[in-house]
Amino acid sequence: MKKFLLTYFLGVGCWWVANTQGLDDIVRYSFQSDVSSARALSVGGSLNSLGADFSCTSGNPAGIALFRGNELLLSPSFNLQKVGAELLNTDIQGETFTNQTKFTLPGFGMVFVSQPRGRNKIEAFNFALGFNQLSNFNQQFRYSGSSKGSIMQWYQNLANNFGVDHFDAGMASDAQSMIYYENEDYYGIDYDEAPDELIFKSQEVITSGSVNEFVLSFGANVNEKIMLGATMGIPFITFNRFKTYSEEDPGEGLDGNIPYFQNLVVRENLTTTGLGINLKLGMIFRFSQALRFGVAFHSPTVLNLEDTYRNSMEYTYLDGDLITGEGTTPDGLFSYSMVTPWKVMADFGYIIGKSGFITAQIMYLNYGNSRFKFADFPQDELTANAEIKDFLNQAINLKFGGEIAIENFRVRGGVSFFPSAYLGDVTQTLGIHFGLGYRFSKFYIDLGYRNTSNNQRYAPYYLDLPDVPQPLVDKNDQSNLLMFTLGSRF
Repeated sequence: MKKFLLTYFLGVGCWWVANTQGLDDIVRYSFQSDVSSARALSVGGSLNSLGADFSCTSGNPAGIALFRGNELLLSPSFNLQKVGAELLNTDIQGETFTNQTKFTLPGFGMVFVSQPRGRNKIEAFNFALGFNQLSNFNQQFRYSGSSKGSIMQWYQNLANNFGVDHFDAGMASDAQSMIYYENEDYYGIDYDEAPDELIFKSQEVITSGSVNEFVLSFGANVNEKIMLGATMGIPFITFNRFKTYSEEDPGEGLDGNIPYFQNLVVRENLTTTGLGINLKLGMIFRFSQALRFGVAFHSPTVLNLEDTYRNSMEYTYLDGDLITGEGTTPDGLFSYSMVTPWKVMADFGYIIGKSGFITAQIMYLNYGNSRFKFADFPQDELTANAEIKDFLNQAINLKFGGEIAIENFRVRGGVSFFPSAYLGDVTQTLGIHFGLGYRFSKFYIDLGYRNTSNNQRYAPYYLDLPDVPQPLVDKNDQSNLLMFTLGSRF
């Protein structure tokens, strides 16, 4: 277990080690960026205070109380993504660009409206159920270049400090990429013979999956002044990651620049599945027909997760003849729990007569309050949670939007701002939103668009060696999400 956790957490002392599994898991399953309707997407996701939109079920459920009739909606979307990646500390500078288009179904739901009979202050008691997509993990990027250092130094460090097990160091040993010197009790590698030579490196990383939440929501309209709401959320998690990393001696001929070494390929496959539960509570104060203010609290989400993983290596070297060694890890299986941070948000909305509205939202969460739970490894659990507290930060997410109404036609726009979850990381995700809509008597159609951009730094492995630069990769992610919502009132 110690070796497994080392693979997860080594390198978290630097915020840019974006492939560090433990911290990335916390951020990946705590961060909520997507919405389930094109109308909400168009205004930056800031519709909670106005309500009467299905996205409120995963935001401020009090908005369910503002529906005036039964509704059914469906929201398909297309995500067009362009990622540029550049290996730093290399002899040739330049980004490699990767384009990807994915179809998803981020929203599907139904709302049922009831009006209690008799003399009471409850004007409406509404019920909603359906699915919202909270996060989407579809991404693909690749990079290449020549620089000092080798991934073999990572495996060498594991073998010399923690021994050869059945996983990473054992895989490298089975692939004949390390030589054991018994008299010195030391594992050597070919790169030891030429530590100043450049190695050509390349990698492709493909991720897919999402967090989809089943929601069961209730909303009560109290005398048209106060709206109350609650949602039980059951998130379903699927995450897949496939990495193919390769190195090659760029020297000419079989001898090249590095004695014996020719090339290597490391393949990593990880699949995470899980199920969780949370509670969302909300309230909207209607000070007047025009002015609304809302607050919502999201409990921590308790997730039960299971990782399955399998890695392999092919190592080709010259020893009279070209020889290719192969190593494969056993099929790994690790079950654990995670508790994401609680969230609190405040929403403001102002309706400008029949001409439109403006909205704003602020959300607070502290990623450092997240926790892992390893049932059979209490000491490792303490170590992992200490790393989370030390290297993850609090965040304030901001959203703003507005709509102009021209008879039945709608024009919308908004912005969203998400700071990084990592301490010391000043990067941020900025979203620009736009949308259109049209209202018919019994149904409506909305179109929403969001452009987001962010810069991250990624490392395929971590080295703690003097005079050897980290294999850092700059990533520039440009994402264009196009969403349609078809809704029917019945």
